[in-house]
Amino acid sequence: MIISELIEQLRKYPPEMRVLVSGYEGGYNDISLLYERRITLNVNTEKYYGQHESAVNPGDSDAVPALLLAGMNHNSEEGDSYAR
Repeated sequence: MIISELIEQLRKYPPEMRVLVSGYEGGYNDISLLYERRITLNVNTEKYYGQHESAVNPGDSDAVPALLLAGMNHNSEEGDSYAR
């Protein structure tokens, strides 16, 4: 999905509705982190991996920019370092 497609989908919902991501082992977190990444598309075929992967060399011509949305459990005493 690209940003314009996400915006189009989000327009279908009330602007005050929460947007969540899955928690580390269960539950849900609010989106609180946005990370720019360079990724290589469609490289993983195993069902337990996401289909795209971080680019080994971000300068490669097949690496594309992407925005990773993540969330932290702000109630956790340990802190959550997800997706850093």
